[in-house]
Amino acid sequence: MIIGFGSLAASTPYLGVILLSIVLLWINAANSLAGQFAELQRTGGESNDSLDADTTQTYKYMVDAGSDKGKWVPLGANETAVGQVKVMTQAEAEGLNQQ
Repeated sequence: MIIGFGSLAASTPYLGVILLSIVLLWINAANSLAGQFAELQRTGGESNDSLDADTTQTYKYMVDAGSDKGKWVPLGANETAVGQVKVMTQAEAEGLNQQ
């Protein structure tokens, strides 16, 4: 911009307008995200009751007691992921459990 306008003083107002535009767009985006977050808080974070086939979920690998075989089970909402964890769809988990 300095080369185009010839000096720093000449390009300063234009740079100010560009920076002000960026800040205003940022504030607008933050307000939009705040509204979306508030809506999710009101609805409990769930838009539908059933999981779609394409919806991904976090699964953990649980080994059956007294056996060396295990299966993939969904990770609970308040559980911490420890051990072997994978994000996949319900159909993928069922396919792995059948093997």
